[in-house]
Amino acid sequence: MAGQSLKTKSIFFVYWILVLYVLAALIWWYIALSRQNEQLAQMKIEDLNQLAANYSSQQKEILQLKENKTAQYLGEGSIFCLLIIAGAIFLYRAVNKQLKESRRQEGFFMAITHELKTPIAVAQLNLETLQKHQLDEEKKNKLLDNTLQE
Repeated sequence: MAGQSLKTKSIFFVYWILVLYVLAALIWWYIALSRQNEQLAQMKIEDLNQLAANYSSQQKEILQLKENKTAQYLGEGSIFCLLIIAGAIFLYRAVNKQLKESRRQEGFFMAITHELKTPIAVAQLNLETLQKHQLDEEKKNKLLDNTLQE
């Protein structure tokens, strides 16, 4: 991040804060769904009739469903997390590359502008000198040759 302006650094700082916020929201989503899943499984187990012949199998089904949902939340959350991180890095690199290219172009145009202005300024100065002053033929020719060389 060397060579970046304070404004650019501030924008990237806010960008990464927002990415971290999204990741934190994703983690919070996982925690909330896991808690809800746990509570739902617990309520279903409590509602079972303990005297029923198939109590054990029903309890196992509920616990298996709970584990499946937990695995689903973890899998989806991990994929979302990876996509968010990959997208954030891709976007950061693309914007950073574009900013570097823009700075390079700006430097190039400044150099070209400087290179073009110098001979034009010399030519203008020489022509103004010819216009405002009465010079002998030798000095006039020297100024004209100098102007043509520029």
